[in-house]
Amino acid sequence: SLQYFFQKNRQNLIKNKILYPNYFYKKTVINNLNHNSLADKCANLDLYPFFSLDKYFNQINKQAIKYNCHSIILSGESFFGSPQIWRINNENEFYEEYKKKLQRLYNYIKNFDLHLILYLLPPEKWFESVVSNVIRYSGTLGKKVYENDEQFFSLMKPHLNYLELLNLWSKIINPHKFDVI
Repeated sequence: SLQYFFQKNRQNLIKNKILYPNYFYKKTVINNLNHNSLADKCANLDLYPFFSLDKYFNQINKQAIKYNCHSIILSGESFFGSPQIWRINNENEFYEEYKKKLQRLYNYIKNFDLHLILYLLPPEKWFESVVSNVIRYSGTLGKKVYENDEQFFSLMKPHLNYLELLNLWSKIINPHKFDVI
């Protein structure tokens, strides 16, 4: 709902000097609902529109300058959710890859006054949502990820360790203000 609101109100936000960035491919607006592709690129996943991190942030900076925006809103579930555990060998590697994702992001945002707001689903709701999405998109994942709830829950445990992940965000990103809802 928030991402839909931000997308539909981009121009109103710009009038108030707040940027909810778009991406452009060959001067054509992509009109993205969220910034998951940027978040996934921070996690070293190369998804549409297949930009480098430099290109993503160059586009964001150009828009902020063009519209004289003092604030930028980035929103995407993949900022907290990537990397995908089924692409990794074990839990320790997941946390190492998660740290690398945050360090890549930090390199681009470290000079800004950051207010980080995380909306977290209760773990059981998050798990239910992920199960249905993984089953729905299982043909595109390249391997069978879901076998049954018990197996999948065991696989997803690192994603559900909210405290550990929040501590990494606090330590690596070190936002000026940090709200968890």
